Amino acid sequence: SRNNLSYSWNISVNDVDQPISVTSILPDEGGNLTVNEGDSLYFSIDASDPDGNELSYSWKLDSTEVSTISSYKYTPDYNSAGDHTLTLYVTDNYGTKISRADLSYSWNITVNDVDQGIVVTELLPEVGNTVVISEGDSTSFSIDASDPDGNELNYSWKLDSTEVSTISSYKYTPDYNSAGNHTLTLSVTDNYGTKISRADLSYSWNITVNDVDQGIVVTELLPEVGNTVVISEGDSTSFSIDASDPDGNELNYSWKLDSTEVSTISSYKYTPDYNSAGNHTLTLSVTDNYGTKISRSNLSYSWNITVDNVNRAPSIVSQVPGYNFVVIDENQTLSFSIFATDSDNDSLSYSWFINGTDQGVNYSSLYTNFTVGEYIVKAIVTDGIDSDSTLWNVTSSVNTDENLPKVTKLYQNYPNPFNPSTTIEFDLASDSIVKLLLFDSKGQLVKKLINGYLRRGNHNIVFNADDISSGVYYYKLISKDKVITRKMTLIR
Repeated sequence: SRNNLSYSWNISVNDVDQPISVTSILPDEGGNLTVNEGDSLYFSIDASDPDGNELSYSWKLDSTEVSTISSYKYTPDYNSAGDHTLTLYVTDNYGTKISRADLSYSWNITVNDVDQGIVVTELLPEVGNTVVISEGDSTSFSIDASDPDGNELNYSWKLDSTEVSTISSYKYTPDYNSAGNHTLTLSVTDNYGTKISRADLSYSWNITVNDVDQGIVVTELLPEVGNTVVISEGDSTSFSIDASDPDGNELNYSWKLDSTEVSTISSYKYTPDYNSAGNHTLTLSVTDNYGTKISRSNLSYSWNITVDNVNRAPSIVSQVPGYNFVVIDENQTLSFSIFATDSDNDSLSYSWFINGTDQGVNYSSLYTNFTVGEYIVKAIVTDGIDSDSTLWNVTSSVNTDENLPKVTKLYQNYPNPFNPSTTIEFDLASDSIVKLLLFDSKGQLVKKLINGYLRRGNHNIVFNADDISSGVYYYKLISKDKVITRKMTLIR
């Protein structure tokens, strides 16, 4: 057969890269993704090469490669707000083969602007423990914080819901009506505008305020503390305090002189006796009835006192004759004597004078006689520093009856009315113990003008009223045979 034919072709088969097989891709391609600054988005691809070639990955964020593996975690920082594009390129190492495997994906990402969390460096005191404080004391609360976004921070401190500070610290000084439990809160925010905020902070402290007794208020303290108080025996000086308690409690006072309590009121009058010369200490303690409160009220003061020694004058306690007006006959001998005491037990010396002439007698008695006339006998007793004295008015006369009064009379004083002195004259019909007394208009005894033994005759006395007030007075003569009263008027 000539019909058999045969042909032959040489065939060249090109090696072709098989398409990459994608099992899954997350998130789905093509959507618009939204994420907040600081949050994260996860991107991944599950792919394989049928030719067995190793796959290469290239993730690019805004053209910048950010990953070369099969996944990428995107966590935008706090400067990333805005729109971004993420692309993925997947290739295999196919050499010179014809490639059908190149893959690419793209996502549009919007990053929301987020306010960064406020950074707290220090917070005092620590939150959690109860803060205990006493009325009148102070405790400080503070925060050291900053905003990474550079925004200004706002602070709000509230004590029992009432705002008390808008700065980064608060000093709490409870007044004396604040005892009890309180709550202090702190809120910190920044001016983040329309940003999404994660920055708001809040803290809370429980505070217990102890009840404290308020300090006693002293308005005046006399005399001032610090200087030595100098006083003489027998004199007086007053110490006093004007104080009050803001809590309304009653105050207790304790004055102590040389550790011995001498007064429990707000003042003390010190009158040292004549055995007190020397140095002494007076203390004052002031407290209030504050019960179980914490007390700041106790007050104490101290004065140094120097008491100067004072000499006490001797005192004539009795005399003979016991009356100051004496009438005797011419050349009649008369005995005068005094009895004196001295509280300091000092040695005493005596002097006697007749009409101003020293008789040179240093005894407690004097014996003498008188010629006709008027005499003043004076006795002086002294301890060398101070003295006391007494005197007698002596009338010595010839004993004749012709000119002597027959009737006891009390004459009207002259002048009357008077100021300041007047003369009172009276007659005695016989020798007698005589009293001449002055009374006020209410019948109260004012003065004893005469109290002694007088001889028969005419007598007068000058009465000086410098030490009494104006008004109507009555003078009364009392003798052994009569009592006579008359009225006088003193005008100033």
